[in-house]
Amino acid sequence: MPKKKKDTQDIPNDMASARQSLVNGQGTSSSYGSTQRNSQMTFQIHDGRNGTVQDLVVVQKLGKGSFGDVYKVEDERGKAFALKRISCRMPSYSNEQAKLIQDLIGNEIFSMINLRHPNIVQLYSYDFEGIAALLVIEFCPGGNLNTRLRDPVNMKQKFDWMSQLLEAMAYLHYNNFVHRDLKPENVLLGDKGQMKLADFGISRAFLTRDLKNNEDSLSEYEEKFMDKYAGTMYWIAPEVFDRKYTEKADIFSLGVIFYAILTRKYLTYQGESYYGAFVNHRGKEVGLGLAMHRSEKTRLPSFDGLKSEAEKLVVGMVTEMLCFREEERISLNRAQKVLEDAKHYLQEDAISMKSSHSRTSSLYTEAPFQDGQADKKSCCCTFLGTKNEDERNEEKKYLVQ
Repeated sequence: MPKKKKDTQDIPNDMASARQSLVNGQGTSSSYGSTQRNSQMTFQIHDGRNGTVQDLVVVQKLGKGSFGDVYKVEDERGKAFALKRISCRMPSYSNEQAKLIQDLIGNEIFSMINLRHPNIVQLYSYDFEGIAALLVIEFCPGGNLNTRLRDPVNMKQKFDWMSQLLEAMAYLHYNNFVHRDLKPENVLLGDKGQMKLADFGISRAFLTRDLKNNEDSLSEYEEKFMDKYAGTMYWIAPEVFDRKYTEKADIFSLGVIFYAILTRKYLTYQGESYYGAFVNHRGKEVGLGLAMHRSEKTRLPSFDGLKSEAEKLVVGMVTEMLCFREEERISLNRAQKVLEDAKHYLQEDAISMKSSHSRTSSLYTEAPFQDGQADKKSCCCTFLGTKNEDERNEEKKYLVQ
C-alpha cells in the first residue's frame, strides 16, 4: 500500500524548525500519530530528514521512560525498533515547566541524531504528534544493565563491558556531549550482549567556556523534578548537587556503574533493587555522590574479594574515577589504558592457570609405575602426600589401572 504523504507545510524541514515547532507546542500533524488498526496500536512516523513515512505496529509496551512510554514496535518487514513517546505536557505542569520539558526533548533529539557508535543506541527517525515527540530508536533485546547485574558474570565479561562503556563515553565527550544521566538502567544490552548507552533526555552539548570557568549549572528542570526519579540520585557526582560541574561528572557516574559491575552491590528502594555504590550516612544508605556532597571525608565502599593483579589495577582505576575533586579524576584515555593492562594481566592469569592445570593433570596421565620405578612412585607419593591413607590408596588404584 502506498504511503500517504503529509502536507509539506506541516513538516519541519530541518532540526531547528522541528525543535521550534515542538517548543511552540505544534506537532507536524496530530492526525498522523498513534491509531488503532485491527486491535493493534500503530504509529505512523514521518522522517523529517528524508521525507519517508513508516508504519510501526506496537508489539508490546516495554515500560515508562523519564518522560513517557516506551514500546517495542515492528515495521512491515518485521524489523524491531523501540519507540519512545515523550509527552511534553502534563496536567499538573505549568506552561513554564512544559517548555522546560520540550527543551529537554529537543536536546535528546540533537544529542542522538548524529551519533554513530556501536556502544550507543542509534536514533533512526523522529516525528512529533501534537505536543508529544516520537523517537524511533534501536531495539536492545538484552534489557538493561541494572537487571542483568542480578546474575553473576565472569571477570573477563566485566572488563569487556567496562571497555565498551569507556569507548562510548570517550566518543561522546570527543563530540562535545555530556550524558548527565548515567546509571545502570540507562545502559542497555544489544542482541550480542554488547553495552549500549541510552536515554539522553538530559544530555546537552557543552561549551569550551563551561570547562574553563566551571560555572555550568543544574537546569531548572532537574532542580524541580529530579527528586521524582530517586534512582538517578544514586549515581550523581558530588559537585552536581552544587550545580557546578563539567564532563568530569560523567566519569564519576561511570565509576559508580563500574563499582556496581565489579561488586554487584545494590540498595532496595520501594521494592526495586538498584546497583551502585552506597555508603551509610547518618544511619541511612545513600548514593556515594550524595554522601560526598554532605561530607568530603566520605570513604569509598569496599571492593570485597578483588585481589588478583588484574582486579587490583581496575580497583585503582575505579577509585580514581570516584575522586571527590573532579580535577583529580582519571581521564577516560588513561582509564582505557589501565583497563587494557588489566585485561592483559587477566589473560596471563588464565594462561597460567591453564598451564598449571595441564601440569597437574599430567601427574595422572603418567605411564603406570612398576616395582623398582622409585622416581615415579616418589613423585606420585609426593603429590598425594597431603591426602589421608584411604585417599592415597584409592588414587594409587586409579594410577595403576
